[in-house]
Amino acid sequence: MKKLVFSLFTILIVTAINAQQADELFFELSQNENAKTETIDSETMDLLKMKLDEESDEDNIEAQFFRKVNNIQAVLASDCKADYTASIEKKLTETEEGNGFTTLVKISDEGDNVYIIKKDTANEDGTRDLYIFVIDDEETIGIRITGHMSDEDFDEILKDKKLIDSLY
Repeated sequence: MKKLVFSLFTILIVTAINAQQADELFFELSQNENAKTETIDSETMDLLKMKLDEESDEDNIEAQFFRKVNNIQAVLASDCKADYTASIEKKLTETEEGNGFTTLVKISDEGDNVYIIKKDTANEDGTRDLYIFVIDDEETIGIRITGHMSDEDFDEILKDKKLIDSLY
């Protein structure tokens, strides 16, 4: 009986740890000594949305997506040591489906590795997070996009290569 309780407890802890992986990875990246963080806050996003309303038609998928975004946080860590970059890459590679996050896209292209990961559940305010990690030999970039996005919105991202390219 003790083994069963211990096993269930261990599974619960591992699941809880994995459920925070993309959040923690983004935070870890922001704590890097060479990291620079930029935030596009909700007020700036509101200005962008007004501009999109003036200039974009209803069918523009990129405009539809960015109208739902509340804020964007970006972290650029340059001059990272190879072992640090490798550890970030390993954590992203080991991200398992069903742990609170879903990897939508993995792209490897000429030394650049891109991961687009969505948070499966909503935050307390009803928003959801989309994470984009770009790793190459010289820098690691983490982007967290927060907004009122649905699974259908994430599906649209996958369908539109131009939108994926605009995200990173």
